Amino acid sequence: THIPIIAMTAHAMKGDRERCLEAGMDGYVAKPIQIEELNRILENVSEEKSQKPASKQRSCKIPCIDMNELLSRVDGDMHLVKELAEIFIDDYPQLMHEIQDAIACGDADLLQKTAHTLKGSVGNFAAKSVFNAALRLERIGSSGDLSGAREAYIVLEEKIECLKSALAALDMEEAA
Repeated sequence: THIPIIAMTAHAMKGDRERCLEAGMDGYVAKPIQIEELNRILENVSEEKSQKPASKQRSCKIPCIDMNELLSRVDGDMHLVKELAEIFIDDYPQLMHEIQDAIACGDADLLQKTAHTLKGSVGNFAAKSVFNAALRLERIGSSGDLSGAREAYIVLEEKIECLKSALAALDMEEAA
């Protein structure tokens, strides 16, 4: 089951809220804490959790992928999901290599474009954490400041490995 996480931070600069939500937080509160705002966020998180049907919560067994969202995107067509997975497995290594090269050469434009392409590919699978990792690299490329790119790439590699395992688990789950 999902445990809601609310960021409570002194960082209240522009973009801090978005970064927290992109990292997977369910809510964001900046200090000094306003009790009304905190209560509102707690209520929203509680409502979201209670609105999800039990069957949806139970069916999300595959890490990195929101199976409910994925299946709704393809009208429940697991054959299509498998085709998309095969294409992704064939294509992503080249994209990862191009991202590595862009970082090594300091090519911000190539980093932005390639990370954007990868982000679109992983977006097909409702893989939010992988999507966000690619988005982070895309934004680093857009900014032109590649100082955090290597660390962001390492995170992306970890998330991609999780997605690969999740896609492989789709075959295993259907066979069961």
